[in-house]
Amino acid sequence: MPVLSHPDCIITVLGPEHAQQALDYQLNNRHHLAQWEPQRSSAYYQLATWQTLLQQQQHLCASQQAFHFSALDKGSGKMVASINFSHIIRGVFQSCHLGYSIDQGHQGQGLMSSLCQTTLAFMFEQQDLHRIMASHVTENTRSKQLLLKLGFEAEGFARDYLKVAGQWRDHYLYSLLNPAH
Repeated sequence: MPVLSHPDCIITVLGPEHAQQALDYQLNNRHHLAQWEPQRSSAYYQLATWQTLLQQQQHLCASQQAFHFSALDKGSGKMVASINFSHIIRGVFQSCHLGYSIDQGHQGQGLMSSLCQTTLAFMFEQQDLHRIMASHVTENTRSKQLLLKLGFEAEGFARDYLKVAGQWRDHYLYSLLNPAH
């Protein structure tokens, strides 16, 4: 599994042996993330679920279909963020979708921006993707600011794009192109 260099965090794809760290992140941020994510069943917050999910994520990484990165604080080992590149399509498209979340205690400190910069560089330089797409619900101004800071460009608006917190929600759509292409 890739391990990316970052001054504050270890960025990697976790395995089943790290299920407790991933579960702790989800439990600690359950209410913080609820407004931006799909509704979660109680099973989502169980250790066995995370052991299975992390095993699946490692398989997706090994087959280069998705990279579900976790950022672990170098000091405490605690998971502080998630940066996911999913739905990787190769061939003439060379594209994927970006998703992310950060621990509520680390918001507004610039950490998410630097973590995304590190992982975006990996996806462009090591995976040779051409286009990375991202979206955010209309009222998520933090995500909008992050995407613009990272160089993403607005591409449009999608009505009822994703089911978030139990409701179909409108999203703004963005993309970032590989500067080397």
